[in-house]
Amino acid sequence: MDRLPDFYIVGAPKCGTTSLHRYLRQHPDVFMPAVKEPNFFCSDFPSIQKYKTLEDYSTLFTAANKNQLVGEASPWYLYSNAAIQNILQVKPDAKFIVMLRNPVDAVISYYRYMRYYLVEDRDEILDAVLLEDWGGKAKTLIRHRHANPYLKYRGIFSYAQQVERIQNIVPKENLLILFFEDFFSSPAKNFEQVLQFLDLPHHSVKIEAHNTAIEWRFDLLRKILVNQSPMMQRGIAQISRFFRARGININKIFLQGVTKKSNSSKVDAATKDLLKGIFADDVMALLNHISLPTVPAWDYTNPANFKPQIVEARRRLLMREIPTSALSSY
Repeated sequence: MDRLPDFYIVGAPKCGTTSLHRYLRQHPDVFMPAVKEPNFFCSDFPSIQKYKTLEDYSTLFTAANKNQLVGEASPWYLYSNAAIQNILQVKPDAKFIVMLRNPVDAVISYYRYMRYYLVEDRDEILDAVLLEDWGGKAKTLIRHRHANPYLKYRGIFSYAQQVERIQNIVPKENLLILFFEDFFSSPAKNFEQVLQFLDLPHHSVKIEAHNTAIEWRFDLLRKILVNQSPMMQRGIAQISRFFRARGININKIFLQGVTKKSNSSKVDAATKDLLKGIFADDVMALLNHISLPTVPAWDYTNPANFKPQIVEARRRLLMREIPTSALSSY
C-alpha cells in the first residue's frame, strides 16, 4: 500500500490546527504536505473532499523519506461522522491530535473567515448562527445555508458528541486533546508535549501566529459580490479559470488588494453572551460527562442563566420577519 499518514491533526476550524501543522513541518523527522485540509476521509461531505480516491490522496505523501513520520491536518475529520472510522480502516494505529477552542471565540473567528471568502452573506453573526438551516428567499447559491456544510456553525462548534465519538473508537494512547487557550499561552513548551506524544526528539521551531484576522477594506464591494447573480457568478468563475490555466491565481491577488488585517472582533459583549447561551449546554456536557486530560478555562458555569438571552435573540430575529421555522430548534 502507498504511504499514508501516521498521525492526523483534527479539531475545529480556527482552533490552531494551521499553526500546529506549520510547526510540525519544520521538524526534520516529520513530513507534512503543503496541502492542508485534503478532507479525503470525509465521505459524508463529498463537496469538501479535495481528493476522491485513496490512490490520488496517497500522492500527497510520496516525497516523504522512509524514516520520517507522516502527518496531515484536516480539522473537518472531527466533525465528520465517518472520517475517523474511515481512517482507522486503512491505518488502525493512527494517532490523532484534537485541537479545541472556546466555541464563542472560535465561531466569531470562523464567521469572519467565511465572510472574507464570500461564503457567508449575513451581516450579523447571530443571524448566521441561528439561521444556519434556513435557505431563505435565496438570490444566490450562497444563501442556501442548509446545503452548505461550511455554514453549520452550531454543529461544527458543538464538541461534546464529536469528542465522545473519537474517544470511543481511538485507543487512549493514540489520542491527544489540546485546548487552544492553553497551547498558545506557552506554545514552545506545549509543542514539546506534541513531540512526546508522537515519539519525536526535541527540535526548536519558529513560533508565530497564523491565520490572523482579516476583513474587507470596502464593505460595500463585499456586499455586491456576495449578492451577485448566478450569471455574474458564472462569469467570475470563467475569468478565474482563464487566469488559473496560465498559472495566475487572480482570486488571491484580488483578495490581497481589497482586504486588510484586523485586530478587532467587532462583536459586542451582549452578542457574545447570546452566543455563549447557544453553546452553553454542549460545553457543560463536554466538561461534565467526558473524560478530558485538562479542563479549559471556559466560563459556562451556569447555562440556565443564558436561556432568557436566547429567547431575546429569537425575538430580535422575528422582528425582522424571519420565519419561525428557521428557529424551530430553539
